[in-house]
Amino acid sequence: MDTQKKTLGVLPFGLSRPRRPVVWIAVGLALLAGLKYGYDFGHQIGGVLLGVIAAFNAALFCSILVGSVVDRVFPDRNVDRTQE
Repeated sequence: MDTQKKTLGVLPFGLSRPRRPVVWIAVGLALLAGLKYGYDFGHQIGGVLLGVIAAFNAALFCSILVGSVVDRVFPDRNVDRTQE
């Protein structure tokens, strides 16, 4: 019985393959939306400094969520996702 698993190689931060243009576009739009709305929210409740901090936080959060959703909705067809 062979217990070795096939791997695609390990890249930093868990990326096992290059991202497609659809994912880059969606994540970029999410970053821009997060920056704009995060800054507006932070500026209203605490001024410019809190606006900048909230903008970066919102941009990161939005990009993580959108990247995950796009990867789930449009899975890469070249990767075998079955478990052995």
